[in-house]
Amino acid sequence: MNNMHKNLLLIFLIIPTLLKAQNIPVQADSLLTNYFRQGLFSGNVSIIKKGKILFSKSYGYSNAKTRIPNDKETQFRIGSITKTFIAALILRLHERGKLSLNEKVSKYLPNYHYGDSVTIWNLLNHTSGIKSFTSIEKFQKEKMEMTSTSEVMSTFAQIPLLFSPGSNFQYSNSNYLLLAYIAEKITKKNLSQLLRDEITQPLGMKNTGIDSDGRKSDNKALGHEASLLSDHDISPNNNIGLLSGAGAMYSTAEDLLRWERAMYGNTILSDSSKSIMFRPYLKNYGLGWQVSQNNSRLSYAHSGSIDGFKSNIQLFPQTETAIIFLSNYFNTPGPEICAALEAITFNEPFQIPTERRAITLPQEQLAAYIGNYDFQGKLEMSIVIENGRLLSKIKGQPTVSLNPIGDHKFYVPMNGVYIQFKMSTSKNAASLQIMDGKRGLEFIRKE
Repeated sequence: MNNMHKNLLLIFLIIPTLLKAQNIPVQADSLLTNYFRQGLFSGNVSIIKKGKILFSKSYGYSNAKTRIPNDKETQFRIGSITKTFIAALILRLHERGKLSLNEKVSKYLPNYHYGDSVTIWNLLNHTSGIKSFTSIEKFQKEKMEMTSTSEVMSTFAQIPLLFSPGSNFQYSNSNYLLLAYIAEKITKKNLSQLLRDEITQPLGMKNTGIDSDGRKSDNKALGHEASLLSDHDISPNNNIGLLSGAGAMYSTAEDLLRWERAMYGNTILSDSSKSIMFRPYLKNYGLGWQVSQNNSRLSYAHSGSIDGFKSNIQLFPQTETAIIFLSNYFNTPGPEICAALEAITFNEPFQIPTERRAITLPQEQLAAYIGNYDFQGKLEMSIVIENGRLLSKIKGQPTVSLNPIGDHKFYVPMNGVYIQFKMSTSKNAASLQIMDGKRGLEFIRKE
C-alpha cells in the first residue's frame, strides 16, 4: 500500500471519531434545552475527555426571581459528592500514618456508644450499620436551631446499629459526618481549612469549599424547588453547614473537572490509595464512590441531592471521560438526564422526551376530578381544589399540585410523576392512574 492510500485510510478511520465528538455538543444541547424549556432543568453540564472539554454549557438562572443567569462561574451545592472529597482526606491521613483504616471509631470518639464495634473502614464504605441522621425525625425538627456536629451526633448516638458492622450495606450520612469529625480531631483543623490545605488549593479549585446559609458570593446559586404555589420556588435555608462531610460542599463545573483530573495523577492520592478507593465492596460502593459497569463500561460516580439542588459526577476511567451535572432545581429528573448524557457521550441511542406544555382548564372541568380515590384498600388519595389549583392529598405525605398538560392528564412537578384520570359516562372521574414512566398505580374513585 502506497503512502497516499495509507493516508486516505487513516482519514476515513479518523472521520467517524471526529463526527462523534462534533455530535456531542449538538445532541447534549438539544437534550438539555428540551428539559430547560419544560422547566425541568436549570444548571451547568460539562463533558470532558482526557482533559479536553467536549461540551460545557449553562442553562437557567442562579436566581429565578431576579433572572440572574447561570454561567461557568456559578457555584452550586453538590450534596453527597462531598463524600468523594472526605474519602480522599481520610486516605491522605492514612498514607501519612495519622490513622489506620482498621481502627475502631472509639479511639477518636470515646463517648460514642457503639465506637468499639465500628471501624474507619466501615464508615468509608457504609457498612457501619449506623442510622443516617437525615432520616431521624429529631434532626429534621431541630436542625435549624443546631450549631455543632456534636448536636447532630446526639441524634443517633444511642440508636442501636441496624446490623453487625461489615455484614451489610446501608448508605448513611452519619458515616461521613463522623469521618469529617475524626479528620478535624486528628489535624486540629476545621473541615473548611482542611479541604483547602489538602485538596482545593493544591488543585487550584478556587470556587470550592464548605457552604453555609450566610455565605456571600456574587456567584452563589440559589436552590429552587416545586411547591404548592410555584414550580420554581426558592428553597428555604436548611443550615447546610451541619451536614459537614456528609454533604455541605459547593463547587463549580470547572472545579469538578479539576477534581476529575486529579483521579489520574498523584497530587492528592497514591496509586495504592486510589486502588483501594475505587475497589467495589458491598453493593458496589467503594470508598466514597459508586463503582458500576454499563455496557462493559466501567464508571466511578457519586450523586448529590440536597434542598434545591441535584448533582452528579461520573468518571469513565477506561477512556478518561467524565460527565459533570450540576442543577439548582431539586425536581429535575437527574438520573434520567444523566443516563441520556452518557448515551450521547458514547454514541449510543437516547431519547429526547416529548415536550409537555402546561394548559389552563376551567374550574368546572377541574371540579370533575374532585373526590376520594382508593388503591386496593391500602392507600387513599383526596383530590381537591384550593385557590383555583387542583391538589392531591395523601395522609402522611406532602400535599402536591397537579398541573394540567393534556386531555385529563396532569404533571406533578414536586415528585416528577404523571396522573391520568379516566372519566365515567357521567363526565366525572371514575379513577386515576399515577405513572412514573416505569409503572402505573390505579386508584378507584370512592362513591
